[in-house]
Amino acid sequence: NTLLDLPDTIHVEFDPRVMEVISKLASDAAERKRKFMVLVMPAERDAFHRFAGYQKYVNALINAVQNNGVVIDVNASDQFQDKEYYYNYTHLNMQGAALFSSWFAELIQEKTTELR
Repeated sequence: NTLLDLPDTIHVEFDPRVMEVISKLASDAAERKRKFMVLVMPAERDAFHRFAGYQKYVNALINAVQNNGVVIDVNASDQFQDKEYYYNYTHLNMQGAALFSSWFAELIQEKTTELR
C-alpha cells in the first residue's frame, strides 16, 4: 500500500491502559484546577466508512475524561473533511494544515476565555 491507498476497513483499536492514563491526567488536572482537553484530529469524510470502531474510540475518550475536561472531535463538523485539505485520508496537506492551525488557535483563545 502507498500512503494514498488504505485497506477497505481499518479497525480503530485502543489499549484500555491508554484510556486509564488519559483519565488520570484529566483527574490530576482537575485536582490542580487546570483545564484538560483532548482533541480528536481531523480525517477526510471518505475515511470514516473504513474506520471500524471510530465512535467507540471517541466515546471511550469522553468516558475517560468525564467531567474533568473536554473532548473535541474535530470530525463532528464538516469543516475539515473535504479531500482538498488532505495529503491522504488522515493527514492534512499544507492548505488543510493552515486552515486547521487557524481554527485551533481560535479554539484555544475561545476556550481559554470561556474557562477563566
